[in-house]
Amino acid sequence: MSGRREDWARTFDGLDFYAARLTVHGSRALAANTGLANYLRAANIVLHELDDNAPLRLRLAQFPQLSFVRVAMPAIRMEWPRDAQSADRAAIIIILGGRMNVRTEGALLTREPGLFYIPPGTEPLWIDVLDTDNEVLYISLPAGLVADIPLVTASARVPALDPSLLAPLLAFTTGLFAVDPEQAPHTAPLRLVAEEITRSLVRLISGDAPAQDDPYARAVELIAAEYHAQTLRITEIARRLGVAPRTLQAEFARRGDTVSGALRRVRVAEARALRLANPALGMAEVAHATGFGSASALFRALREDSADQGSVPSSS
Repeated sequence: MSGRREDWARTFDGLDFYAARLTVHGSRALAANTGLANYLRAANIVLHELDDNAPLRLRLAQFPQLSFVRVAMPAIRMEWPRDAQSADRAAIIIILGGRMNVRTEGALLTREPGLFYIPPGTEPLWIDVLDTDNEVLYISLPAGLVADIPLVTASARVPALDPSLLAPLLAFTTGLFAVDPEQAPHTAPLRLVAEEITRSLVRLISGDAPAQDDPYARAVELIAAEYHAQTLRITEIARRLGVAPRTLQAEFARRGDTVSGALRRVRVAEARALRLANPALGMAEVAHATGFGSASALFRALREDSADQGSVPSSS
């Protein structure tokens, strides 16, 4: 194992979930920020020509072998100098704002507006960030997570994606960045949802659809898309998917999860993200926007989500 892989294993492999927010101004500040410099080295990401006069803001949500990174940044050049150790890694890049060129001599699947899937390979990847104000979502994943998803050839023309199909999946990642690791003791079910969201993104980029005989994947996508609907319960989800509620529960149970648990986690993550972004919102407004019937239902879900820490959400 190389020093890079050792660094990664030492930093992350013993953690069920890790989250961080970091801000740096320029190359010198980057070099002085030991935590960020170590993460970039372990992830095999190199930043070139970082503007010293503009901030780079990074949010990280990390499961073992699955990383979600959202970066707001000025014009910069980024490199993923892939090698033999990268042969089992894939990546998703979604441009959320600004202009970027993504290029590699290896395989690269592209779908407008601004979605890229980089299958496993050893060819270096370059990202030229062109505007003064840019934002990107980067997901690094094990290739085995999506090995069963058929991919179009790089030359195939996939029609532009309706942004409304992408929005709920991005909303989940926004909520994921708001999760406090100390308030989320049971992260295995959350990771299952994160994995299905990642698989859904690869399907969207490739122009594929979830297998019609996979009710779990289809249910996760439906929850991510319509968590805000108070009528979304197990009976409604099962009806929409054309399966019996008992069958749907069995699919979730096979993965150590429940339908109600998956729905609650997505709603709680979205509620936390909404409150973080809009501190002036009252709990009743947050509850209504995220599918809870009332503020008391939201409080109950928050308490269940953080019961092992004994943390009680504030009503202020």
